[in-house]
Amino acid sequence: LQKVPNIGLSNAIALKTIREVINRVLKNDIKQKGVQLNNSTKVEEYCKLSIGNSKNEVIKALFLNGKLDLIKDEIIGNGNINEVKLYKNVLITKATQYGCCNIILVHNHPTNDVNPSVADIQLTIDLKELLSMVDMNLVDHIIVSKDYSLSMAKEGLMNKQKALKYINKKLFN
Repeated sequence: LQKVPNIGLSNAIALKTIREVINRVLKNDIKQKGVQLNNSTKVEEYCKLSIGNSKNEVIKALFLNGKLDLIKDEIIGNGNINEVKLYKNVLITKATQYGCCNIILVHNHPTNDVNPSVADIQLTIDLKELLSMVDMNLVDHIIVSKDYSLSMAKEGLMNKQKALKYINKKLFN
């Protein structure tokens, strides 16, 4: 920030502080008892602020109860500029540990392009099926960047048929 003309150390600190305060307010709002995470816009904004500016890909899991109240949110994977690995056994272990039955998966794209890759979509479909086998539900997989967000649930990509059509279109167009 200090490289920007007329932004000194104190202004840079103030701007970073404002961002952190907004992030904490959103996080607190989401964690309040009675606030349900069935509002994808609020979830997207919170996640965009919390991991959207990361220089490397990061995966965050929001662990929810049956009413979609947040139990815990946690970064469960750190990657490089192009990819991040999700260990499904770690996700399921943590979900079981927290006693959750619903999960929202969020990861960032440092490139600022939130369009899902074929690997993102395949992971989502595979994870949705795997979680259903252990009586858990993948509510959404959200991709965020510093400026944008995309909800796979909103885009219909949680549905295997629609996801496969999207993959075919992406691969062959």
